[in-house]
Amino acid sequence: MLRRVGLVVLCLCLVAPTAASAKTVRGCKIRPRTQCAGRHLDGAKLNHSSLFGANFRTAHLNNVQLAYSNLKRANLNKAELWQADLTHTDLQESDLAYANVTYIAATYSGFRFARLYKADFYKADLYKADLRDTDSRYANFNGANLNGADFNGANLQKATLCGANITNADFTNANLTGTRCPPPSS
Repeated sequence: MLRRVGLVVLCLCLVAPTAASAKTVRGCKIRPRTQCAGRHLDGAKLNHSSLFGANFRTAHLNNVQLAYSNLKRANLNKAELWQADLTHTDLQESDLAYANVTYIAATYSGFRFARLYKADFYKADLYKADLRDTDSRYANFNGANLNGADFNGANLQKATLCGANITNADFTNANLTGTRCPPPSS
């Protein structure tokens, strides 16, 4: 009988903290599908966060730490992510149109099917990032580290790649029409 009671208590201890543990940062609950449009979360430490489908439209996330996080299908349209750490972060199907993602660290991150229309990736570190099938039209990748990045099937029409490190980057089936400083054709 003591064993059974001990198991019940143990189970309650493990379940209770996760059920009510949504961290709140400056009025924004850090959880899937959160509604934090326009919020100022600069400098927040949010590594390993589950933010699937979150709304951060026009939010200020400068210097935020979001490494190893799930931002799949997140709305980051017009968001400020200057110097954010997005290392190993899942951003698949997210909307980063018009976002300021300059100087971000997004090595090994997944952006597949993301909307990067007119996003500013100036001097971003996208080493080995998965950018397959993205809408990267008019995006600015000037000076970015794209070493090993995968742009297979991406739409890079009128994007800018001047000064970017494209060593080992894959542009197979990418639309490079009107791209400034395009990679050499193979």
